[in-house]
Amino acid sequence: MCADTLFQALGVVLVVMTSQVVAEDSIHEDGPLIGMVVDQVTDGSRAHPISILVEEGHQIPPLFLLEDSTASLTRVRFELTGSARFHAGFPRSIVEASPVEGKIRVPRIAPGERRFGESTLKLLSEERALATDIRIAVLPEGWISNLADIPIISEDALLFHSKYVAVVDEDLVHWDRWEEYSMHHIEAPPGHVAAKQGLRPLVERFDPSATDPDWCPGWCIRVPWGPGRVDWSISNPWDWGWSVKPENISGSLAPAAAPSQAVDGIYNLAWGCGQALKIPDSCTATASTSLSLIQCCCNHAAAALGHVCQWIDPVPLPDWPNCPI
Repeated sequence: MCADTLFQALGVVLVVMTSQVVAEDSIHEDGPLIGMVVDQVTDGSRAHPISILVEEGHQIPPLFLLEDSTASLTRVRFELTGSARFHAGFPRSIVEASPVEGKIRVPRIAPGERRFGESTLKLLSEERALATDIRIAVLPEGWISNLADIPIISEDALLFHSKYVAVVDEDLVHWDRWEEYSMHHIEAPPGHVAAKQGLRPLVERFDPSATDPDWCPGWCIRVPWGPGRVDWSISNPWDWGWSVKPENISGSLAPAAAPSQAVDGIYNLAWGCGQALKIPDSCTATASTSLSLIQCCCNHAAAALGHVCQWIDPVPLPDWPNCPI
């Protein structure tokens, strides 16, 4: 990727560059950096996040350089929510840094050990939020190398790509071409869900007693845009302990109701507090009376970016209730 290529994202401009200038309280390591030039407040107009993707078993090196072209920043705070932690002397979720010649670099990040686990990186100053929804996702081994082979993930969208780490501007992914992409890749992939074809293998089977979902034979086609959905294969899911977090509703749950609902996630009384199944905008889950067989169908390209159904602990998430109703 050319060193002078600029990308507009999250109210910042991204550019791949090399620099040895770092803040005193950042980790100093030589190597390529992705720079962010502050030019405006994040206004929430993005439809999709900037995603930092890292394969399990690896860390995110200090790739990101914040450059203040206006020289207006005196101190910047980096915050992580989720299981990711900065490795700046010792693991922590908040790091502050002062500009050195207008430049700041984020320390190394350990993303957490859970496959498909997600965290969020925020960049804040005293005056404003510089970026609030940079997503960090952990992918299975070998998935990063496949990203460049998925046609709708364009070269412009792939801001940075190394062996184990990638940065994707999901606003630049050609989601509108998903149908053409799926129709042109209808052959069954050889085995693993990470294969490059457009149709994603079904089914993820979710069982609260299992650490990872089981991948089962079958096929599905799912559009990449929202809302996330749950289809109920029973007429009375509420009577079986199911409740849902409705799509884009903060802090409250609703009774499960057949035949289908637009949701962010689902809960069950039998799971108790502290556990929910998150259903992203690109997935449809099918649930019934069985708590050990929840099927999840996800759009392949979105799944390649880590957008899959996943178990979460709702406690650290401000918009998610902890307990079912």
